[in-house]
Amino acid sequence: MIKIERIRHLPRQLRSIVQHPLNRNQRIRALHGWLRWQIGSRLGSGPKRVRLAGQTEMVVEPGMTGATGNIYYGLAEWEEMAFLLHALRPDDVFVDIGANVGVYTLLASGVAGASTVAAEPVRSSYDRLVRNIAHNGLQDRVLADRVGISSHRGVLRFTSTHDTTNRIVGADEQVADVEECPVDTVDGWLKNVAPTLIKIDVEGHDREVMSGCHSILKSSNLRALIVETWFADDRTINALPSAAMILHSHGFKPYCYDPAARQINPLTHQTGANVIYIRDLDFIRNRIAGAARVELSHGRSV
Repeated sequence: MIKIERIRHLPRQLRSIVQHPLNRNQRIRALHGWLRWQIGSRLGSGPKRVRLAGQTEMVVEPGMTGATGNIYYGLAEWEEMAFLLHALRPDDVFVDIGANVGVYTLLASGVAGASTVAAEPVRSSYDRLVRNIAHNGLQDRVLADRVGISSHRGVLRFTSTHDTTNRIVGADEQVADVEECPVDTVDGWLKNVAPTLIKIDVEGHDREVMSGCHSILKSSNLRALIVETWFADDRTINALPSAAMILHSHGFKPYCYDPAARQINPLTHQTGANVIYIRDLDFIRNRIAGAARVELSHGRSV
């Protein structure tokens, strides 16, 4: 049944690959990369090493949908990942909340050269995060904690078998394959850290994360955030959820980024799950204008 589902979704996946901005001028090459992964990942056993960007590699296994997207597309989350690469510098600190296997962490520390503090609560994802850090020799640049981030300290339950969509399980929910993990607030967890950029991907728990983030949001060092923001049904800025309203109260405004043109524009209508929030627009624009191009896999660059 699972294989039938995969076959049914295959045309949509292939369309998304050839229509991705990094693949539009090399569609045959992109499809060849997809086919090579489909075959190569099934030859032999164990995980495979795959180039991500620059000299940085991912350690990937079949079924890791979040990571394999970067094989197919170059950068799976094109605008946000390119924004990170163009905005960060080696003296910066990046915070990766909901790091999963660490693709953003690898881009920040392996490619941009920044220091990273990463949080991932799910044991299997955390182990893969640590493996990716070690494989690239980034132990001196990355601190990875197995911790969840919420509005309070304590222990919460998380799903454990849903790859990039693992989430917090409510106290009254009956869900299979659940594990417990300690949780902390952003302010408590980052007591002595002054981040430049924060990425938050917590599957709808963003309001609770922001509720424990006020001290960090007040810091003048923090220039921008990349947040998976869950908007209301009309997905307009006029229907902001409380997480985004907290960001607005600290001077952060939503923007979209065009990596090819290196242009930042105000966001008036959300088209994807992630939103870039910027407080110091001039600072970020100067960073982006001065950033070197980054070589990706299969001859792509950004």
